Amino acid sequence: MKLHLGLLLLGLLFIGLGGLLYLWQEGLERSPVPGINKTAPAPWSEPPGGLVSENITYIVEATFLIKNERDVSLPDIVKVYAPPNTTHQKVRIVSVEPEPFLVDRDENGNLRMNIKVNLSPNSEIWVNMTLEITVQQYEADLNERAAMWPPLEISQRYTEPTIVWNVENETLRKLAREIVGDEDNPLIMARKLAYWIDENLEYKPNPENLTRGANYCVYRRNGNLIIFGDCTQAADVYITFARSLGIPARAVSGLILMEKEEVQWRNLSMEEDPDRMVEHWRPHIWPQVYLEPWGWIDVDMLVEHSWGVYSWRHIILEVEGEFVLDVEWLKMVESMVFDVEYIEYKVTPLEG
Repeated sequence: MKLHLGLLLLGLLFIGLGGLLYLWQEGLERSPVPGINKTAPAPWSEPPGGLVSENITYIVEATFLIKNERDVSLPDIVKVYAPPNTTHQKVRIVSVEPEPFLVDRDENGNLRMNIKVNLSPNSEIWVNMTLEITVQQYEADLNERAAMWPPLEISQRYTEPTIVWNVENETLRKLAREIVGDEDNPLIMARKLAYWIDENLEYKPNPENLTRGANYCVYRRNGNLIIFGDCTQAADVYITFARSLGIPARAVSGLILMEKEEVQWRNLSMEEDPDRMVEHWRPHIWPQVYLEPWGWIDVDMLVEHSWGVYSWRHIILEVEGEFVLDVEWLKMVESMVFDVEYIEYKVTPLEG
C-alpha cells in the first residue's frame, strides 16, 4: 500500500511540474519584451511581388524553302525547330508538312522536327509548320526582400563559361563587381547590370567583322569601358556579367513584332542592306536571369529599355543555355546537304 501511495505522489509531482512549464512557456510567448521567442520572417513569408500580366495568342505559320543546287539526287534529314515552351510562352504544334519521322530535342532542350527529304537535281521543297503560341506579356513588380539565391542545380547549369560567355575574363569579372558594388541581393544585382549596359552601349546594328562573344565587344573609350554592337553583344555581355557573379543567366532569341499581325521573311539567296532588311526581318536576342522564387525573368535592354518587361512584341524561337558551342544563333531550319533559300513567319493574333 505504501508503494502505491508513493507512486501516486510521484505522479502528482510530475503533473504539477508539467503545469508550471506550460504556464512559463505561455508567459514567454505573450511576453511584451521585444525579441522574446520572435524570429525574423523568412523572405518567402512576405509578399514576393509578382508579374502584372496579360496573355495574347498567335497563330504562326512558318515556311521554309529548301533547294538542291547540285546536279545529282541527294537525300538528307532536314531539321526544323519549333519555338520552345518557356516560363512566359506556351507553344502548341498544329501541323508539320512533310510529316517528321522523328521528333527530338537539341542539347538545350529545343524541340526539333526531323524530316526525310530526297531531292532530284536542281529541285526544291517547301516545309511548312503551323503553331499556336501564347505569350504572357508582363511587367515585373518584385519584392527585393523576397529574392533568394537559386538552387545549386540551376546555378551549376547556368553559370558555367561557354565560348561566348567567358566568365573567366578578369576584366569582365572586375567590371561586373564594380557595377553591383557591395550588393549581395541577386534581384538588385541583376537590375544594376541591365541599367549599366543600357547606359553604356554604343549601338551599332549588325556590326561587321565583330566576332560574337563578350570578349570582343567591350572597349575602353575616354577612360571608360563601353559595349559596342547590337542586341547580340548586349546579351552576351549581360549574361557573362551575371554568370560571373553567380546569377544564372541564358539567352533567348526570336522575332520582334512591330504589329500584332504581320509577315516577316528573309531571302537568303540575295544580298541585302541590313538597314533595309529590318523592314521585313527582325530577329532579336535578349538575356534571361533565373531568380527565386519567380523563375526566369526577361531582360530586354534594347526593345523595352528596362528590366523585367516582356511584351506582345516577343516571340521566342530558341533558348541558349547550358550548351553554347557555336557563334551562330537563331536556329530555325538546318540541312547538311541542301540550301535554305527562303524563310517566312506569318503571325496572326487569335481572336477570343
